[in-house]
Amino acid sequence: MNSLTARSALYLQHKFEKNIPPVVSSKALTCIADYIASCLDARSSPSFAASTEQPVLGRCLQFGEPARAGAEDAAFSNAMRAHWIIRDDIHVPSATHIGSIVISAMLALAESECLTGRNFVHGVIAGYEMMARLGTAVWQGSAHRHFRPSGLSGPFGVAAAAIIALSLDERAGANALGIAANMASGLNQWPWSGGEEAAVHMGMAARSGLTAVALARLGLSPSPDIIEGEDGFLAAYAPNGWAGQCYADLLNDDWEILRIQHKPVAGCNLVQTPVAAALELRTLHQIDPSKIREIVIETFPQAQSYPGCDSLGPFTSVQQAKMSLQYAVALALLKGTNDEAGYCDFHNPQLLRLISATRLSVAREFDAAFPHTQPVRLTVKFAEGSAISRDMPDVPWLLEEDVWNRLRTILDARSGRRRADEIVRAIQGLESADRVAELTSLFDF
Repeated sequence: MNSLTARSALYLQHKFEKNIPPVVSSKALTCIADYIASCLDARSSPSFAASTEQPVLGRCLQFGEPARAGAEDAAFSNAMRAHWIIRDDIHVPSATHIGSIVISAMLALAESECLTGRNFVHGVIAGYEMMARLGTAVWQGSAHRHFRPSGLSGPFGVAAAAIIALSLDERAGANALGIAANMASGLNQWPWSGGEEAAVHMGMAARSGLTAVALARLGLSPSPDIIEGEDGFLAAYAPNGWAGQCYADLLNDDWEILRIQHKPVAGCNLVQTPVAAALELRTLHQIDPSKIREIVIETFPQAQSYPGCDSLGPFTSVQQAKMSLQYAVALALLKGTNDEAGYCDFHNPQLLRLISATRLSVAREFDAAFPHTQPVRLTVKFAEGSAISRDMPDVPWLLEEDVWNRLRTILDARSGRRRADEIVRAIQGLESADRVAELTSLFDF
């Protein structure tokens, strides 16, 4: 069995036979904390789709809802919640939001299969590792911009997580990965048209990954060369010819989860640095937005070319607004905050004036920066002729301590200090928990 799915299953088994480094386990728990914070904050968004709640069919948690659901439905609804405000974690080399998909699926699997905390956490790590690797091969392999990166590699990540969480043998694991590769989906029209299906991509990936695992456990055998075959996954989604070798080379000793970043504000990864620069300029110079004549954002090529990032509107959805560098920067300069209400303020004349006055261009000195860094130069020009500028070399990503503090703040507001402390302790103690339900049972608020 020399196919990439077989090699991947064997690679996972060997990787997790060794002790997991403490720094990797700690990072996984931080990712879980960030994921829970995003799920809980989805309800605070004015645009939240109440229809994400699934019917009462099982025993799996749906964050913020009294109703429990079956595993696949719970994975779907929680993945939508986790991505709804677009503040979930990001693996920049693959442009994927892994936590929303993998953790949602693993929580549902853990509750339905009564998994230990250790199996759950190790499964989550495995999902991050393999979704990041396949996603990187696709993203570096001239992926068509029409496809959503997270939707392509998400089911594969869930299948990988289940291999470790359920201790699947090599054959079943390879089959799960192969079936999952067939379930790639997600298109990128939504940032242009104002559609709200971005979160659906996450839900579909989480649910499809669990379906792939269930089919593999029943004995279904997919094409063994579905990844590298002449009409397989990489031929369809990364057609430059060398993505297969890129993926094979990534089956190494590194831990991709350590490359996960945590966003300081809600919105597309590519708006993070411009927003940080805008907020800093506004604070330092006490800008009067009514005096602004022009705003110039100089960035790297990918930030201009990714769907929806270079957009002056019109805007009809929060998700669409959060993709636009022009909208995000104008909002930061106008209000000094990029909150959910601001991303719904589509008809504010002051905001619309600033958006129309914003110009996006590529600075050639930034060409080689991405994905290692995401620099920006933001210049604000005023009516009387003066100008101020800020060069920011990268996103001011949250540190792990900041992620935990944000979760505590959210939990304090929703459940009270005592329950917040219980939840934080339960997350931090997951690896020694007999059942993941010791954590999920605490979300009865």
